[in-house]
Amino acid sequence: MKKILLSLFLIVVSILLGSSYDTEPVTANKIIKIDKEKEDFIPPVEQLAHQFMNQLIQSTDEHYRVKDFQSKEQFITSFIDIAKLEVASMYVDYYYYEEGGNLFVVPTDAPPWFEKDNPYSLMEVSKYSYRLTQENESEFHGTYIIHIDYKYEDGKWHIENVEYN
Repeated sequence: MKKILLSLFLIVVSILLGSSYDTEPVTANKIIKIDKEKEDFIPPVEQLAHQFMNQLIQSTDEHYRVKDFQSKEQFITSFIDIAKLEVASMYVDYYYYEEGGNLFVVPTDAPPWFEKDNPYSLMEVSKYSYRLTQENESEFHGTYIIHIDYKYEDGKWHIENVEYN
């Protein structure tokens, strides 16, 4: 009787172990692959926000003359891979001015912007559109809420719109 039970037990265990090898195991590589496929349709919010601000803050000489651009139009066009030109224009028109064939920055604090170390929410508006919302506080701007809209067009993500409350 014990031999029959032991044999039966071994058969059940071998069937269970054998059947687990028949199915494809889930591995970390497959999980990462699935996540990466999904990430193709989620905007790289931190990267784009960082690129936008890095582009907006330009190197100047001692007279606040921008070193790499001579006009607002030329400067705004440089944002083409990061944001809609209307978004870039909104910031460039506020923080820069042209004079004597040169581009100058208005000496002031940087605009209220996305802070990567602060929590934020990312809401899917549609398959190709997301909205980031974040509350921040700064000495210069006080408490503010920033909304950054991202859109997937022409095979890449870009900043579509920026709003504050």
